[in-house]
Amino acid sequence: MSYLLSDLTKRNSSEDEAELLGRIALGDQNSLEKIYDLYSGVIFSLVLRILKRKEDAEEVTQNIFMQIWEKANLFNYEKGTAYTWIINLARNKAIDRLRSKDYKDHKEKLIELDKYDWWQEEKANITIDSLSDFDTIEYVKNALSQLPGEQKQVIEMAYFEGWTQAEIADKLNLPLGTVKTRARQAMIKLQKSLEN
Repeated sequence: MSYLLSDLTKRNSSEDEAELLGRIALGDQNSLEKIYDLYSGVIFSLVLRILKRKEDAEEVTQNIFMQIWEKANLFNYEKGTAYTWIINLARNKAIDRLRSKDYKDHKEKLIELDKYDWWQEEKANITIDSLSDFDTIEYVKNALSQLPGEQKQVIEMAYFEGWTQAEIADKLNLPLGTVKTRARQAMIKLQKSLEN
């Protein structure tokens, strides 16, 4: 059995993960360890993609699991899956760090890179392939490849580059509502694709 299939077996279902979060809220350290085993690779990859520095990504990843420990009681399975809650928590924590630490310098670097059309030239090198060797990424990559171009672009900018929806709207010269619609439609398609 491939690592990918064994990983999927480990991830029994979103209900099991929601149950783990419920047990974490009650102080069960074993459940936190299981969530860590399931998510540490993908969280680290996401945070590294946003922050660009391994040391910062390691620190923020640890902080995310501390936050999961402290805030698991806030998870509401009626509003979404455990996966979505954890990934959004990770993304938001990484963006908070990005903005709090040398954000101005980071923005200047992005502007400088844009001058050279770095994103277009290196797109193949900085997409999901570069996140990590964590096998689950292949499923996400496949699901992303099924999205229409404009939806894929919004998701990549938001989740892998750390842009807010307002910043994406400014960058793409689109109304904020259009960006929100594309993001929502893309997330619905991704969720359906990843559930299959």
